[in-house]
Amino acid sequence: MTKKTQPKSGSEIFVPLNMLKKSPRNVRKVEHTAAEIEGLATSIAANGMLQNRGAGT
Repeated sequence: MTKKTQPKSGSEIFVPLNMLKKSPRNVRKVEHTAAEIEGLATSIAANGMLQNRGAGT
């Protein structure tokens, strides 16, 4: 991103899944099982996606 296209701090941006890639800097090192992913998908379907709105919002 250039400074011209960089979003303002605190704003939401949407990134298509096909634009994401693995990073060696990612702190999550444990792979999830298919059962864990299915459980998470079921929870999202039942409760919706929870978003961290940050302090003061």
